[in-house]
Amino acid sequence: LPGERELAAALNVSRTTIASALGQLREEGFLYSRQGSGSRIVLPERPADLPPPSDIPSTLNLSTAALSAGPEVHQAFQHAMTLLPPYLGQTGYD
Repeated sequence: LPGERELAAALNVSRTTIASALGQLREEGFLYSRQGSGSRIVLPERPADLPPPSDIPSTLNLSTAALSAGPEVHQAFQHAMTLLPPYLGQTGYD
């Protein structure tokens, strides 16, 4: 990464802001810094107690997640099913 001064100038923020952000990235394991050698981006180490990806349950897609249907919906479905048989033998183009 560029030095703090260069980053601060490029992003138009103070060096204090840059130092704070870099410190947080270091703490979270995303940045490795060495005095005189600069900083580089790294992936954080995987925690030892984290199960393998194959053991983690599938993620829940929150864009389609919903609570289960209530009793009213089940009753409406059952009622609709009783009305359906007369239409099953037809093409629907009458």
